[in-house]
Amino acid sequence: MKVFENAFSKVYLFRAQSYYDSILKKELSRLEKSNRLKQFPAFCTEPMIYGSRFHRKKDRGWQDFFFSLSGTPTPDYIPPSIFYPVMEPVLNNRLMVRTIKDKNFYDLFYPEICTPSTPLRRINGFLYDENYQQADVNDNFLDTVLSPYDKLILKPSMDSGSGSGIFLFIRDGSVLKSDGTVLNAAYIKSLEFDFVAQAYIEQHDYFSALNPTSSNTLRLLIYRSFQDDSVNVLSGLLRIGGKDSFMDHDNLGGVSIAINQTGIVGDIAFDVNGNRYEQFNGVRIKDIGPIPKYDEFVAMANVIATKSHYGRLLGLDFTMDSSGQVMLLDINCWRNGINHFQFCHGTLFGRFTSEIIDYCNQAESFNVIRVPLL
Repeated sequence: MKVFENAFSKVYLFRAQSYYDSILKKELSRLEKSNRLKQFPAFCTEPMIYGSRFHRKKDRGWQDFFFSLSGTPTPDYIPPSIFYPVMEPVLNNRLMVRTIKDKNFYDLFYPEICTPSTPLRRINGFLYDENYQQADVNDNFLDTVLSPYDKLILKPSMDSGSGSGIFLFIRDGSVLKSDGTVLNAAYIKSLEFDFVAQAYIEQHDYFSALNPTSSNTLRLLIYRSFQDDSVNVLSGLLRIGGKDSFMDHDNLGGVSIAINQTGIVGDIAFDVNGNRYEQFNGVRIKDIGPIPKYDEFVAMANVIATKSHYGRLLGLDFTMDSSGQVMLLDINCWRNGINHFQFCHGTLFGRFTSEIIDYCNQAESFNVIRVPLL
């Protein structure tokens, strides 16, 4: 088995690096055409990733990419060509973290954590109510359990990255609709994936003021140390959705803003291409103010990370409802977006960069079983 794992890891590494090499080539060309490409000043501070046994000469272009957009000559930048095929599979056992990633099980694994009300869920092809009682798929049942809701978010319980497969249903008379599609028994039966149907969160005024149409979130990147098992907040992002969007994803026009360790929001927002904004949706970034109840978000993140033994790097998405209740929305265990953290903070792992690089250098193979090849 070990021989197979080593061989599979090498194939996966080669394919993944080739994929990210092509992305890097396009990004550097884009920056050069817009006269924004700058060479990372390696003569001042040598990048720490050079100490990785997986680093290649061509990966140095990622230092230029991140430096050109963030403007910070930090030695901490991590190339996607090393993070995704090597570091993330070493940090997170992808086969084991599939369960904690499943939104259907947040209420079971983390009963002390507040999540959106989920009147309907599908697990392994079977329909269940909010209390995990199996239910028949019929319109009478749906009318009963959905009647209290005027808005409902339906999304895959797993693999909903970048907003894929997420739908907003809004009440129209006696039914809930999304672009003309009615949330009824026929529609539920037509779905080919497990899902959660959750109450639409009416956000706290702080988050709603950033964009009233979208679910704006706080993302915390959490690391559980290899050395002492301590749980650490690496960095945070305030994510704001684009105009008229009901999601805050950057590929849908959203932006991210740095948050420091005390919940203070930065002055600049970045979009998916690394473009800078001093204001967004008519809001001046420097006027946003600190995250309310930031300590509660951090405390909730610590509870989740402490129970997640197979995942040492988690991207946790939170929001706050209109009453001020802090709520968990999503646990990201793989394919965590790393560009925005490096645009906004100039680093991904911060003071843990050397620790993580050194640990990954010891890996003989990577946990890439059941990971879709690029």
